[in-house]
Amino acid sequence: MRNKAALALALLLAPSLSPAAPSARSEDALRESVLRLAAGDVAGAEAEAKRAVAADASSVRALQQLARSANAALDFTGAEEAATRALALETPTPALLDLRSEARSGRGDYDGALADAQAAVRLNPASGTSVLRQAVAKEGLRRSPEETLTDYRRAAELDASLAPLRDAAIER
Repeated sequence: MRNKAALALALLLAPSLSPAAPSARSEDALRESVLRLAAGDVAGAEAEAKRAVAADASSVRALQQLARSANAALDFTGAEEAATRALALETPTPALLDLRSEARSGRGDYDGALADAQAAVRLNPASGTSVLRQAVAKEGLRRSPEETLTDYRRAAELDASLAPLRDAAIER
């Protein structure tokens, strides 16, 4: 009788003693990546984001965090790949398009960066970040200073935290 009770208890506890499910591991790594990036540990954030994607390759949130942390690490190829994979999994969002635009600008693909930024602006014209990505791409393409500065000014109007970037563009 005692052995049956012990066996029943072991079977009840077995699921809680097993390793975390892939999605739980992904969420843990994702959370750690966000915290590390906020703390300025870019390499650690990218490593944790890669761990999150490895645990759940279909997690758009993990791929988005990988793109974000890879951009911060100046790994623009990795960031573009992660954003592209995420965009293939769901309807494009301004945030994903902005991340890929940033990566493409970082790689010098300003035509691709502009296409993504313009698509993001079409989805959300009130996004300062999307308008900023558009301005950066236009500047990289050496569009007219007036056209580029118009976007930098609009980005700062939409998001006051972007004013230093507008001011730097005016200085250039």
